[in-house]
Amino acid sequence: MPLEHAQEDFTEANIAAITAYLNAGDKACACRLGFELEHFVVAGEGVSVPYSGEGGIAQLLHELRGDYKSEMREGAHVLGLARPGTTLTLEPGAQLEISTGPFCRVKQIEESYKRFDAEIETRLRPRGQRLLATGYRPGMKVDDVELIPKDRYRFMDAHFQTTGACGRQMMRGSASTQVSIDYADEADALLKMRLATMLGPLLALATDNVASYEGATTPPRMTRTLIWDDVDPARCMTVAGLFDPNFSFARYARTLYNAPLVVHPLSGGGYEDCDGRSAAELYARQLITHAEIEHLLSMFFFDVRLKNYVEIRMADSLPIELALAYTALIKGLFYSDEALAQLSAGLLVSGVSAEDVAQAKATLRAEGYDACVYGRPATKWLDELLLLAHKGLPDYEKHYLRPLAALIAGRSTLYDGARGRWDQGSLPS
Repeated sequence: MPLEHAQEDFTEANIAAITAYLNAGDKACACRLGFELEHFVVAGEGVSVPYSGEGGIAQLLHELRGDYKSEMREGAHVLGLARPGTTLTLEPGAQLEISTGPFCRVKQIEESYKRFDAEIETRLRPRGQRLLATGYRPGMKVDDVELIPKDRYRFMDAHFQTTGACGRQMMRGSASTQVSIDYADEADALLKMRLATMLGPLLALATDNVASYEGATTPPRMTRTLIWDDVDPARCMTVAGLFDPNFSFARYARTLYNAPLVVHPLSGGGYEDCDGRSAAELYARQLITHAEIEHLLSMFFFDVRLKNYVEIRMADSLPIELALAYTALIKGLFYSDEALAQLSAGLLVSGVSAEDVAQAKATLRAEGYDACVYGRPATKWLDELLLLAHKGLPDYEKHYLRPLAALIAGRSTLYDGARGRWDQGSLPS
C-alpha cells in the first residue's frame, strides 16, 4: 500500500479512536461532580510562597506524604499526592490544586476539602503560612516566579511565548475553580458544552476574585478571562465550530487532532517538543494509544473543555464557601432537566456564536452588573440562573447557594470589595 494511503487510513482510525473515547464518557449516573480548587500558599502579608527553598511548596508536599497513599514524581521531585477521592497536584507556578470526586453530593466535596484543609493547616501554621484562594498570584510578578520542575510545563512555557501575550501570566499567576459534569450521550454533552460556554462570561463575573495583578491593586474586572483570551487562540476560548448545528464528537476530535500539540509524551517517560507539529503529523503512521488520547485532550484549555466529561473552567479560585456555592449552582443547572430545557429553549441553542461569547466577556468586563448580554441585562440572567439552580437542587443542598446568592443579590463580587469579609470566614445567612 502506498505510504500516503497508509497515512490516510491511520488518520481516520485515530479520529475514530478519539471519538470513541469521548463516547465512552456516557454515564448512567446523572449527578456526579468533579471539583478542582487551586490555591496559593502565602506567608506574612500575603506574599506567595515559591516551589523551592526552605519553607517552599516542595518541602510542604514532602511533609504531607504520610496523609496520602501515592506520590506523583518527575525524577527526584514529588509533584503530587493522591488517595481515594482526593488528589493534590501543582500548577506550573506551584499553585496547589486539590481535586476531589467524582461525587454526587456537594457535602462529599465539602467533607473531602475540610479534611485536606485541616491536614495542611497543621503544616502551614508553624511556618507562618496559609492558603489563599484568589484568581491571581498576590505579592509577586510572574517574571520572579519559578516553574516547577516538570518538563511538560517547560515546553508549554516556551510555546505560549510565541502564541499570545499572557502565557506566562496564565501559567505562573492564575488560579481557578473548576467543576466537571457527566453527560448521558453525545447530544447531552454538546448541549451542556454550548450552555456552559455561553453562560461562562456570566459565571466569570459572579466569581470575579482578583484583588491585584502584577503589582497593580486595581486590576481590570474579570482579569482571568483577559489572561486566558490572550494565551493561544488554537487551544483557548471557545471551541471552533461549537455552535454550528453539525458540531459533533468527531468534529471536536478532528479539530484537536489537526492543531499543534505543543509537547509529545515519550514511551520511556518525559516529553519532547513537537516543534509545531500536530497529532495528525505525529501519529500519521501509527495508531494513537489511550494514554496519547488523554494527553491530546489535556493540551487544550477551552473555557469549557471536553474529555470524557464536560469541564467548566471559567470561575476564579474562590474561598471554599463560595466554591461550594458555585459547585451547587452548576449541579442545579446542569443536572436538572427543567433547567436545561428552560435554558435551551431560547437563544442559547440557536443564534449564539463564538463572537457573541467574546462580546459578552468584553461587555461584562467593562460594565459588570450593569451590562446587557445576549439581549438581556446581566442581572436578569444571574437572577434566573440562581432560581433555576435552586429549583434543580434537592432540598438538602439548596443552602449551599446562599453565599453566591448573597453576592449576586447585592450586585457585588469579591473583586468589588467583599474580599475582607470572606478572608475572615463569614458566611451570609
